[in-house]
Amino acid sequence: MLRSSVLLGALLQPLCSLAFPLFNTSDPEIAYQRSTFYIKGKYGEGTTGSKNGTFMAAPMYVEKLTPTAGVLHPVPIVFIPNQYTTGQMWLNTPDGRTGWASWFLSQGFSVYVVDTIYSGRSTAGPDGAFLPMTAENVERRYTAMEKFDDYPQAKLHNQWPGTGMRGDETFDQFTASLSDRINGVAPLWIQQYMQDAGVGLLERIGPAVLIGHDAGAANAWMVADKRPDLVKGIVALEPDGPVLEQDESPLVGRQFGVTSRALTFDPPVNSSSEHPLDVINVGANSTGTRSCYRQAEPARKLVNLAKVPVLLVTAEASMHATYDNCTVEFLKQAGVETTWMPLAKSDIRGNGHFFMLELNNIAIAKATKDWFLDTAKVGNYTSASDPTTLAGNPPASLTGKSPYPVANTKRSRINRW
Repeated sequence: MLRSSVLLGALLQPLCSLAFPLFNTSDPEIAYQRSTFYIKGKYGEGTTGSKNGTFMAAPMYVEKLTPTAGVLHPVPIVFIPNQYTTGQMWLNTPDGRTGWASWFLSQGFSVYVVDTIYSGRSTAGPDGAFLPMTAENVERRYTAMEKFDDYPQAKLHNQWPGTGMRGDETFDQFTASLSDRINGVAPLWIQQYMQDAGVGLLERIGPAVLIGHDAGAANAWMVADKRPDLVKGIVALEPDGPVLEQDESPLVGRQFGVTSRALTFDPPVNSSSEHPLDVINVGANSTGTRSCYRQAEPARKLVNLAKVPVLLVTAEASMHATYDNCTVEFLKQAGVETTWMPLAKSDIRGNGHFFMLELNNIAIAKATKDWFLDTAKVGNYTSASDPTTLAGNPPASLTGKSPYPVANTKRSRINRW
């Protein structure tokens, strides 16, 4: 039996080498405890395929990671992905380096990684309504924009690991990780479902910092609007935009500024109106900058979001460099405490829209951590005897050293779904 197993292993080894090429896995992984659960959706009668019956709609998958050495910060982080990605994007980079979730674990945070409803492991949804991302679109917009001439900042892109084109192993790993989105009505309904599920998560785990990318940031606005008392801060990584503009589909708009679903304004808006806000256009369009829509004065205030500090991060070579200033101006006009971090002004250069996966991703993570330690006031445990500290290790601030042992095993980022 042993001889047969050895022979089988020898035969399979070349196949495994082809299927799972080696990546840079030299980055140490922090030891952590892992648990998973779902925020339940709602049951309803329906038809899917040839089956009629009762189905649960819009559940949300949640993965909790806790550093085994102990939690140093009492406020956890919730990572919310873009609509075409899953929570897996936060774990490791496409070429196997440390991802943001792992890095924040190493800093003593517990983290929660979710899959957006109707995406990844949260896919209970209607049949025949899913829209995949094309490889051409990935290349042009996210991984190799410097090879195209769509806007001036694109030529500055130099941080993607690899060529950013089909056939490059890192690109292929990234493209394999992408999830389909629901066609047409996606932002409208997903924002509502994510608001309900996000609030359900925070009511279960307590106050948290929300880190959202693109459409994930729009979902963070929705959660904070309903329960600002449970959101310590929002890190909006190139949030869905431009504000108050319609997307490619006529069903996808941002008529409430930064969302498609109604937010809480004062004075209140007519949420059923096609144009609930009185807006004006400011500035001029060019290839490198966009004109901005703003509210006509006196501007309505986002009274709930105004209770939550916001950090908005923009990369130098992303399409968002042409219009994220409009989002910042809209939020500030509506009374939201917003810090804008153009990465180039911090001498972090060459990044595209998925900068959390690029070569200098940890430098950007460090910059965001500095903000919410200071502004969101997530706090530190000051005593090793604090009951919430898992292992009783003194905080790094008391020892001058990281208390976290490196796990004996390393996690290589290979797509599993």
